Amino acid sequence: MELQEQQARAIVHEINTVLPQKINLMNKEGIIIASTDPERVQSFHGGAARIIQDNLDELRIHRYDEYPGAHPGTNFMLQVEGEPIGVLGITGVYETILPLANVIRKMTELLVHEQEYQKAQSHLEYQQ
Repeated sequence: MELQEQQARAIVHEINTVLPQKINLMNKEGIIIASTDPERVQSFHGGAARIIQDNLDELRIHRYDEYPGAHPGTNFMLQVEGEPIGVLGITGVYETILPLANVIRKMTELLVHEQEYQKAQSHLEYQQ
């Protein structure tokens, strides 16, 4: 399972209509696949790569020079059925963004899960 670029762009776009925070969605390789800052799309995010590599639930970044391509903020593992599918990055004061990040995180995980379920159902129907 993985987070698709088109899906990630739609999620970031919708969130950006209601929240002022900068948001990035990264794939399992640490590449930014959707962002409120279009200049960052397709760039490497070292913090996201570390989250996936070390299986971390979250990683706070305080300085621009901590990880290649990363900006200050908090990054959260995205998982579906225990499998990493990507990383959510969000800027802002940790205590303020945590509730928002948890909602975005869960919404993204549910959307990917639903997409995978629909694919499986279509495959089953095709086989019958």
